[in-house]
Amino acid sequence: MLLENQTSSPGAVPPGAALLVTRLAQMLETARANADTHYDVTKRLVAEAGYAKGVDVELVLRRGPLYEPGALSRQDDLKKVGINLKITLPDTAAFRDRTEKGDFQAYTVLSGVAVDDPDLY
Repeated sequence: MLLENQTSSPGAVPPGAALLVTRLAQMLETARANADTHYDVTKRLVAEAGYAKGVDVELVLRRGPLYEPGALSRQDDLKKVGINLKITLPDTAAFRDRTEKGDFQAYTVLSGVAVDDPDLY
């Protein structure tokens, strides 16, 4: 049942949504099919850079639920190409100290969350 000025009923699939979902599924399948090729090429490039047996890299990032899941995902992906990621999770103060001193091989941070204090938000 449609109410006055309503073009579709609540919960109805908007026009074109089924096509969009189908197209996204096709794109995901194509990406999955190409992933192995990308890993092979990247692994070859790592070997050509002088790390045929792999390389260990420390990734420093702040401890917390905003950072750890993404790091674990990157760790899994990089392992496939011979880069062994050691994740170090200092608290915010130690993280900031290390990054300001340049005491890291690699680091990542969400720039929109400068301080882990919920009172500031």
